[in-house]
Amino acid sequence: MKNVYILFLFALMMLNCSNNKKESEEPMNQIKENDKYISLGNQIATETGKTLSSELLNKINSEGAESAVAYCNLQALPLTAQLESKYNVRIKRIGSRVRNVANAADAIEKEVINMFGRNLEKGNDTRPVVMKINNEYHYFNYIMTKPLCLNCHGKPVDNINENVFKKINNLYPADEAINYKDGDFRGIWHIIFKNN
Repeated sequence: MKNVYILFLFALMMLNCSNNKKESEEPMNQIKENDKYISLGNQIATETGKTLSSELLNKINSEGAESAVAYCNLQALPLTAQLESKYNVRIKRIGSRVRNVANAADAIEKEVINMFGRNLEKGNDTRPVVMKINNEYHYFNYIMTKPLCLNCHGKPVDNINENVFKKINNLYPADEAINYKDGDFRGIWHIIFKNN
């Protein structure tokens, strides 16, 4: 009987150790998944940002900022769609202030915008965030205002010339995405990795 009791205790200990091993592996696997999606998200956000900035800069240099506003209105989404297709993702740029109402933040995006805004304001460590929502991985990172952005998102008169401002108001009557300064927090990247 004593031997049976010892065997039972041994089996119970082995089962417990096995469960603990699984529990300790799960957080490690989650960290690896998050790191993978952070790395991919960084790559996609960088490439998308460079593509859009390069196209806008070419348009500003060749035809002026007013033409660049119209170009952005028509071409930003198709340019982004090319990269979405390349990486099998959904790419969103969500402003802390809305310009295009079609790009207004949803409830989760508003929370992420607020989180990044608070962290940046307090000087806290602000790294990209990965969340698993409805079995899909969502990457979030912040967007800062750069000098090029001020042509359309800066202060009217000081940064945005009168004709450009009229064009913005014509295309986006409810625009709030102005009066930013160089280095201001301007919004977030939201990249959704689709299930294959």
